[in-house]
Amino acid sequence: MREFFRGCKRKLGVATLLIACVFVAGWVRSFRINDGLMAVFREGSSESVISFQGRLYWQTVQADVEYLLAKAKGRRFTWVSTHVSEPEKGLEFLPPVIWSSFGFSKRELSTPGLRMVMFSGPYWSIVIPLTGLSAWLLISKPRPTTAKAPV
Repeated sequence: MREFFRGCKRKLGVATLLIACVFVAGWVRSFRINDGLMAVFREGSSESVISFQGRLYWQTVQADVEYLLAKAKGRRFTWVSTHVSEPEKGLEFLPPVIWSSFGFSKRELSTPGLRMVMFSGPYWSIVIPLTGLSAWLLISKPRPTTAKAPV
């Protein structure tokens, strides 16, 4: 068994497979629970990563610092998890779509004092390439070791 994990290729394959499994768990969880992590910065901007209905969202908000801190309950980093009882209800708060292609989209909203940009993509766009890379790293034959002749 030790021979199987000799070299970094197989170890990287296992690590990639574990990361893919974490994303699959997030994918499945996103249909029942809405998760979000928000970071507020002093310059009057916040960055958020949101998991909702099989998609990952990256959101940037530029607004007054007091508004952002009030939204984040006074903390610089905020984690929010809510149960998804009515999936369509959360979609009504999304800004309008600017472009959409192959499951990816960009949404934008600009009002006086507030600018929001949101990118989204499906979980499968992360899980499938990670799984394929992991399979290649684990299944492909390792290169034969060459013994160097002493000089």
